[in-house]
This record gives sequence, structure tokens and C-alpha cells, in this order.
Amino acid sequence: MALQRGREAEGTEPPPTLGFLYATGRMVGFLMLTVPAMLVVAAVVLIPEYSRLRAAQYEHDLEATTNADLQTAIDAHDRLNSGLQEDDTLIKRFAMSELNLQPRNEYVSAGGVASARPVGTITPYHHPRPATPPGWLVSLSAKLEDPPKRRGLLLVATGALLGAMFLFSPPEKYRRREEQDA
Repeated sequence: MALQRGREAEGTEPPPTLGFLYATGRMVGFLMLTVPAMLVVAAVVLIPEYSRLRAAQYEHDLEATTNADLQTAIDAHDRLNSGLQEDDTLIKRFAMSELNLQPRNEYVSAGGVASARPVGTITPYHHPRPATPPGWLVSLSAKLEDPPKRRGLLLVATGALLGAMFLFSPPEKYRRREEQDA
């Protein structure tokens, strides 16, 4: 029997247990090249878009809280306006605090505990502001949006995927080619 290239002799197949270990090693090697390459491709494609989505959500939430604050102020002013039309005591207090007017027949003393804000001052509740997107996401997105870095990462990932396909392709494929060539 003549020796063929890549083989020592006919019938030197590995034992079944070594065949399983051989196949497992090839699979692990294939996964060690393809999984990081696919993660790099996914990161390059998805992280900038996810960052833009988070920024848009933040802007939307910020506008929603601003609108809620403005609606709270509108409701407070509406309550004050309806109270000014109905309550004489409120009208006096409002005139004294805001317009610095005093009734002629009443004496107003400035004694007692001074409040932090005058009577009738409207201080609406401010809704909590939304959390900003994480800083690591913004910085990583800025780095991945740089075209040379993006192109380089995609080339490295493509090289790793091609290397995995050629290095770990099934050996039966090459045996069939050798048999067809002979």
C-alpha cells in the first residue's frame, strides 16, 4: 500500500474514545474562536444603537417629568385662582404678602415665628428626574462609533470566524476530495 499525503498508513483511525475527545477538542477550539468573534460583531452593531435608544428614553422621561411639574404648577395656580374668588381671608393674606398692602382698620404685627416663605407662595412639587444612561455605555458607544475602530474590530472578528471555519472544518471533507482527485 502506498502512503498518502497526511496519513501514515491505511487503517490508522483513532480508537472510539479518542475520536470523541478529538471531536470535543475541535468543538471547544471552534467555540473559542467563534464566540468572541460573534460577541465583537454584536457589540459593534448593537451597542451604539442601544446607547441611542437609552438617550432617547432619557430625553422622553425628562420631558415627561418636566410636563408633570408644569401640570402641578398649573393645578396649584388654578386652586389659588378659585380660592381668590371665594375666600376673603385668602384675598387679604395674598394682598399682604404679595402686594405689600395692609388693611386700614387692622393692625398687622410682624411678631411670632417667621415662616420660610410668605403666605400664598406656590411651591409646586417637583417630580424626581430620571436617571441618566450609564457612563460606561456612553463612552463605549462613542468608541465604537469611530469608523476606523469599528472597521478594525469587524475585520478581526471576520478573520477569527474564517479561521475557525478553515481550522476546524470536518476532516471527512478533505478525505472525500483526496479520493475524488485520485
